[in-house]
Parts: sequence; structure tokens; C-alpha cells
Amino acid sequence: MPNNSFSKNLSTFIWKFVKSQKWVFICVFLLSLVWSLDATIWPYILGLIIDILTEYDSSRSSAWTSLKWPLISGAFLWFFVESSFRIKGFLQAKAFPQIEADVRMAMFDHIQHHSPKYFNSHFAGSLSNKINDMTIQVTLILQNMLTLFLPTIATCILTIFFFAQVNTLFAVIATCWILVHFSICLAFTRRCARFSAIHGEARSRKDCRQLI
Repeated sequence: MPNNSFSKNLSTFIWKFVKSQKWVFICVFLLSLVWSLDATIWPYILGLIIDILTEYDSSRSSAWTSLKWPLISGAFLWFFVESSFRIKGFLQAKAFPQIEADVRMAMFDHIQHHSPKYFNSHFAGSLSNKINDMTIQVTLILQNMLTLFLPTIATCILTIFFFAQVNTLFAVIATCWILVHFSICLAFTRRCARFSAIHGEARSRKDCRQLI
């Protein structure tokens, strides 16, 4: 990849490597959303089963007719969730090592276009460590975004929806708790990013001292 093809914008930089496997990453994202179904629909199905058993408390044998569809739905959900997770794991095992290799090779090609003065002002250990950090961080960003953050948002929405079916007050309480939680996370994001940068620089200098 030529030197002028790099972008200083992080999202554009990552997209350069994602677009060659965009359908794989779209599938990983869609399959990751299954986690939100697993986290919200299972309690709903269990609630239906408990309600049916409670309704037929005096005659449990008569409950099987009403239990049939919740049990079938639960079995189908279990099979669907487990199959989706296995397929997602396979796609991740294919996609993430490939994107790390692409980033690493592109960055090695990128630094070859710099003048000798650039290399004289950087330790080799520090430079190689930064390349390695970049490949790891790109993977972490994609994993956190596709398999954690967006599925978590979907789970929150489904949770509020199901709570609203039970009691509006429960939905309001859940919404307030989610908003407070995300507000705290956002408030400390900048501080965490600053400490992460300090830690990265310290680790880079430590690696340099070990090489000398």
C-alpha cells in the first residue's frame, strides 16, 4: 500500500482493511446480535413457563398442552443461538488474523517510504512495538464494536421492550439505569484513553530498554 494511501482518520484507516472482507464482518455483526436475543428472550420464555405452571398448579398434568409451544420455542432458540455462536466463532477465526496481517504488512510498507532521518529518531524496538500495537488495537476496536457495544445496545432496547410488556414502571427504571450507566462510561472515556496512551508509551520505552 503506498504511503499516501493512509488516512489520519481512524475510521477511514480501519475501513480500508475491513472493506476487503466486508461481508464477513457484516455476518459477524449480525450473528453477534443473537446474544441480545439469548439474553432477553430466554427470561421471557422461562417467565411464560413459570406462569403456565402456576396457572395449572392444581393439575400439572393438564399443563403440557399449554407448555408445548414455549418448550418448542425454547429448544429452537437454544439451537439457533448455539449454531450462530459457532458460525460467528469460525468467521472471526478467519477474518481477524487476516485483517491483522493486512494492517501489519501495510504499515511495514508505509514506513519504508520514510527517509533515514525518520528511523534515526526512533528506536527499532519502539517502532516494531507500535506496529504490533496498531494491529492489536484495530482488532480490539472491531471486536468491541461488532461483538460487544452494538449487541449491548440491542440488548438494552429489547430489555426495555420486554419490561414494558410486564410493567411500564419497570421499563422506566431500566431505561434510567441504562442511561446512568452509559453516562458514567462516557464521562470516564477520555480519562481512560489518556491513561491508555501513557501506558502504551511506557510499555514501548520498556521494550526498547530490553532490546538495548
